[in-house]
Amino acid sequence: MISYPPFRPVAGGILVALIVFFTGSTTYIGLGVPQIVEAFEVPLPWYDWLAKTGLTGLTWDRDSRVGK
Repeated sequence: MISYPPFRPVAGGILVALIVFFTGSTTYIGLGVPQIVEAFEVPLPWYDWLAKTGLTGLTWDRDSRVGK
């Protein structure tokens, strides 16, 4: 998709930023410690793990392609 490797993480960062902007939630970015603690106290929505895994995977994928 993006032939110039240094732009790949930039594109991934913009994509994550757009997802956060349009969802209006920062719940699924960062370490997620508050959600881990909350999971022991109250049931969380079924999609929490899926959203966190998706954004984490997107971030790692965009970052890991730089050295190739």
